[in-house]
Amino acid sequence: AKLTSPLQVKKRVRQGIPGRYRGMLWRAMAGGDILEEKNKGVYRSLVLSGDSPWSGMINRDIPRTFPKHVMFRDRQGLGQTSLYNVLKA
Repeated sequence: AKLTSPLQVKKRVRQGIPGRYRGMLWRAMAGGDILEEKNKGVYRSLVLSGDSPWSGMINRDIPRTFPKHVMFRDRQGLGQTSLYNVLKA
């Protein structure tokens, strides 16, 4: 859609980056692709390495992190599992 007035531009800017692009953009801006290339297999090996000394605390805190967010509602769901893996690694 063509933006024809300054008010339309202002509104769009304030809305922020559309959700479907946020993950990709954050990864690119943080240099995630470069880090992953330099450290091939490190994340996977950390995830598969078993429990960490912090596993108990991580598991206790994850359900409280985003209790109303649809992605994190289920105890063994994709959201909580993914967050646990990132924190553990």
